[in-house]
Amino acid sequence: MTTLAGHELAGRDAVVVGGTGNVGSFLVDGFLRAGARVFVPSRSMANLDRLASRLGEGRTSRLIPLVGDIGTPDGAKSLQSEIAARTSGLTAVASAPASWHQTASMLRAGFAEFAHVIETRLYPHYLAAEALLPLMNPEGAYTAINGPAGSVRPPQPGMGAIATVAAAPSELVSVRAQPS
Repeated sequence: MTTLAGHELAGRDAVVVGGTGNVGSFLVDGFLRAGARVFVPSRSMANLDRLASRLGEGRTSRLIPLVGDIGTPDGAKSLQSEIAARTSGLTAVASAPASWHQTASMLRAGFAEFAHVIETRLYPHYLAAEALLPLMNPEGAYTAINGPAGSVRPPQPGMGAIATVAAAPSELVSVRAQPS
């Protein structure tokens, strides 16, 4: 097991998908403290401004806010092009684009609810992986963050759809990372 000293990201590039959210903002802060230049895509400039405010004055010199929607195919391709033009390769990607979702019962909620969870919680993970894995340095690390719901056995009441979605990103990244 390798012990990290905390400076491995100094002068390197990272992306935090979902970086304006509660989990993502802490990832952005950690990457900045480690010396990385951090790209943060968001659909909202207001959310990017709020993130900069949370980080505090003087902490944003290496923060690269990007307005775009990684949750759509066109948006993901656009962000991929924008990031590729500004980096020689990514050393770290943390993908945390989704929030928690709970229903009373997956079966009672019905297919439309399940499809909504797949589209809004899993699909952004797929698009992020598709857009960002090709930009990774060989020694880089890609982490998909979706919470523990995918590993809780048996899933607790109300966790069905999100448990399914939470289990998928790690497999998705593994499959996408394999050479074709």
